Order: sequence, then C-alpha cells, then structure tokens
Amino acid sequence: MFRHSVTQAIVLQSRQFGEIHKSVTLFTPGEGLVAAVAHGAKKMGSRLRSTTEVFCLSRVFLYEDPVRRTHKITDMEGLRLFHGIRASLARYYAASLWAELILKSFAGGDSARPLFGLLRESLSLCEQASPETARSLSMQFLWRYLVLTGNAPDLDRCAECGRSIGADEPLALAGGEGAALCLSCAGPTAVEVPQAGRRYLAHTARLALADALRVRLDAADESSLRAVLLGLVQGILELPLASPAVEAMTARVPMGRRRA
Repeated sequence: MFRHSVTQAIVLQSRQFGEIHKSVTLFTPGEGLVAAVAHGAKKMGSRLRSTTEVFCLSRVFLYEDPVRRTHKITDMEGLRLFHGIRASLARYYAASLWAELILKSFAGGDSARPLFGLLRESLSLCEQASPETARSLSMQFLWRYLVLTGNAPDLDRCAECGRSIGADEPLALAGGEGAALCLSCAGPTAVEVPQAGRRYLAHTARLALADALRVRLDAADESSLRAVLLGLVQGILELPLASPAVEAMTARVPMGRRRA
C-alpha cells in the first residue's frame, strides 16, 4: 500500500537528477534522514525549485512506495528559505559543517527530534549573523550536538582515576573517544582544553542558544576551543569532516594545544 505523509524538513543535500529533477536528502524530526526525488524541481517555473535548495525549511508532502522503499516529494510549502545563509561565506561554511555532521552521524540516531530543533534554531540565528557570531554558533552547535547525542565528556571528573577536576585545574581530552582526563592521567597525545574554554562551555550550556551567543572568548581561546571541539566530534564519528566549512575553518584555526 502506498503511503502519504506530511512533515517539516530541512534540506541537507540537493543534487541534479536527470535533466529536470533533483535528488534531495531531507532531515526530519520524526524519521531522521529521508532520501527523496523532487520531479521537475530544476524547471524554471517549478514551485519546488527554491524549496529544494540546501538549508531550506519546509513543510514537505511525501509519497512513499513501501515496495521499492523510495520517496517522492509531491509538494513543499516553504517556511524559511534562509537566503541570508547562502549570501555569506561565513554563514554558509557554518551551516555546511552542521549539515555534514548530521549526515555523517545518521541524524544522531535516536536524537533526531531534539537535533532537528537545534539545527532549525541555529539556522535562524545564523541567517543574519556576523562572521564572529557564525563561528560562535558553530562552537555552540558542536557542543550541544555532543550533549544531545550523549557523547559530551564530563568536564568535571577524570574518566581514568575518577577524581574531581577543579574549575581552575587544567584538563585534557584523550584521543578517539575524547574522555576527559586530569593532567596526571593524560598521555602525551592528549589534547589540553583551554581553561577559559572549559568555563565557557560550562556557563553557556545553561543558557538558551541566543543568549549563549552573547558570551565571547578572546580570539586565542576561541580558536583553541573550536579546534578541540572539531577534533572531539571527528574522533567520535571516526570519520573526517570534509565540508568546505571545516576546510575553511581548519585552514586558519590551529589544532588543539598538545601536551609536550
């Protein structure tokens, strides 16, 4: 039996399919990632042309063939097209990073619904963001992604010896799983977390996302923390993040400070 459904969705990928169609990957709160074909979306007069662009938020009408396990988009009602994101390289780089992370983690598994809310809010805040705010948004997105998916390290306790790590005491993250370690337990390859960055994460985690963006680090600590968060996410994924956002960011951001 064929099935019709309606859902909100954010377009994470959009590719030409044939001469006039598009193949898109949708991120939905209920089903996670959904691959679908938008027939005729490349036509100049198609109402699907603009709503199938990356990062667009729409109400999507889907037609599923349960035998072939395929989806077709029959209609899309654009809710937020986020033109401002595509008008700025800094904003586009940030949103591309978030999209790639969601794609490579299969929408965070069981965390798809709260992760969808995080992405929707992040895109809204990013649409008119300055380059500095876009970078802060990426830090917040990475950390909140880790928290939502249960992968954030406990920054208050050493995962090796179990000792409480004081608020002003340095800590490091182990490679791979990114466990937090006191400096006595950290090996030579552990990446040290800047103390200001640790305090920043602890403080902003209690704030709404828009309020967290008002809290700023100095340039050096921000650069170090962004690098630490990127390394932590990639270690958990066990995959490199190859989006233009990551390439642009890592080209000018030093990788985390390593202990001698």
